[in-house]
Amino acid sequence: ISRISRRCGGEGALSLRGRMVRTMYALSIHESPSRAADILVFALIFIFGAFAFVFHQHSSDFLQEDVFFADCARSLLQHGFYGLSGRPETTQPPGLSAILAMLFLIFGYGHAICLHAMAVFETLGFGITYAVLRRHLPRSVAAGICVLLISSPIYFEWATRMVVPAIPLLFTTMTALLAFEKCESASTSLRRSFWGIVLTSMVVASLMIASAAMALLGAIIAVIVITFFTDRRFAMVRVWRFAPVLLIGFLVLGIWMQRKPAAMEWVLPGFPAPYLDQ
Repeated sequence: ISRISRRCGGEGALSLRGRMVRTMYALSIHESPSRAADILVFALIFIFGAFAFVFHQHSSDFLQEDVFFADCARSLLQHGFYGLSGRPETTQPPGLSAILAMLFLIFGYGHAICLHAMAVFETLGFGITYAVLRRHLPRSVAAGICVLLISSPIYFEWATRMVVPAIPLLFTTMTALLAFEKCESASTSLRRSFWGIVLTSMVVASLMIASAAMALLGAIIAVIVITFFTDRRFAMVRVWRFAPVLLIGFLVLGIWMQRKPAAMEWVLPGFPAPYLDQ
């Protein structure tokens, strides 16, 4: 900016307004290729997401084992109970079933509405993934990762036929990573508080969709520990900044992990015991 301003300032015939116009024009020319690339990538992600939204498997009911999530969602709506046939579910967290329950409450029961939700989560997930990756990688690399994955025939077949936790988990975990970076770079306490709330919400949502999201908590702890070796004062700042996220996350995870399973008619080693018992 200073270089362009000095160049424009050297022309004595230009007024202050003229210098500002020249400066903003030069900046727009410099930034337009990056903005155009971002718009193109987001448009491609949206187009492939729209294909998944429209060209999904058209069936009146669930045809595969993902019917489990729909049955648990109906149990939540009808009985306020997470499980099947009176047996509490202790292996798969209730996040995805809770999402389906809200959809059934609004739109009614149906296989198509669940697949539409998967397409929406897929599109949002890859859009946010690109927003995160472009901050650390060249735009061409970030775009290639996202566009190649969302356009993959194997992934397209999976996203348009199955209701699985991995797709909404992509959205929640990548949103958590973006919120973490926004919280770190926030210039005001209000913005930092806002992104801290988003981060906490997305971490909790991720844990309730799949327990594997506990890796988010481990990553936050790892960042704090590594910071102690370089800047202890800043490490303490991070401790206080992310302590609510860690406390709430471990509380939610602990409550879920201690949920006791019902007695099984056919006992399998380690199933469906809590993670600590396994």
